[in-house]
Amino acid sequence: MQRWLDTLAKSGRRSKSGKITGGMSHAGISQARTHLNGALNDAARFGLIPHNPVAGTKVGGKRAEVRPTWTADEASRVLMTLADRPLMLAFYALALGTGMRQGEIRALHWREVDLARSVITVRPSMTRDEQFREYIGDTTKTRSQRRVRIDPEIIEILQRHRKDQLERRLRHPNWHDTDLVFDRGDGRHIPQGTIQKRHVALLAEVGVPRIRLHDLRHTYASLQAQAGIGTRTVMDALGHTSPSMTLRYTHPSESMHREAAAAIARQLFSVPSDATTSEQNEGKTG
Repeated sequence: MQRWLDTLAKSGRRSKSGKITGGMSHAGISQARTHLNGALNDAARFGLIPHNPVAGTKVGGKRAEVRPTWTADEASRVLMTLADRPLMLAFYALALGTGMRQGEIRALHWREVDLARSVITVRPSMTRDEQFREYIGDTTKTRSQRRVRIDPEIIEILQRHRKDQLERRLRHPNWHDTDLVFDRGDGRHIPQGTIQKRHVALLAEVGVPRIRLHDLRHTYASLQAQAGIGTRTVMDALGHTSPSMTLRYTHPSESMHREAAAAIARQLFSVPSDATTSEQNEGKTG
């Protein structure tokens, strides 16, 4: 059992230098061990095996890193920089304002965007075939559709982008009518590599911390936590199936830690107002 768990941690790819990268995460191996441990505990309890062979084993693998995120100020600077680029502004506004995955944003159709009701129905996502070629799938990553709310600012940004897209459509000699919200210039979907190159260039232009495109979801979750939004609400918006997954996306800021320390200090060391009043009254009586 221990050799098997160790194998999971070393199941990544071997690079040209001989170093093994990837492999199953610490959390993934821990979950696998938990499921197996429960099953073998039952087997031992029913007398099918003499003892649970998972008992005493340890979980290896690389622990999940705390991903860097943008502050609200840094995210605002990015959006301001993109003010005259309708398509990219809409892309980042959705990523930062709804927490949608970048594959879901690139696969989004206008028929799934209800600007009148301020809601987006997230149905498909980008995926890859056996030859690793991108195509628009039928479901999201978790195979379930969800609805996300959008505020008036994002609605206005999407309206501006749609107007710009319609103008480009009229000018283009060979436009592909795919109904996609985000296109590469001819109506067809934007490749992941293109978005990645634009993202890297944008980071250098704005001078904000370098984060992955996926970390825009982490930024959304962290900003929601800072705003006091409940985990269940954030979980539904992100399309997670468990609160524990959502909690991995919320990274408390230094200000949140300071506020938490101040809050507990007030509770521990501040004299309640009713107690203070009572003591003052007793003093006057004496």
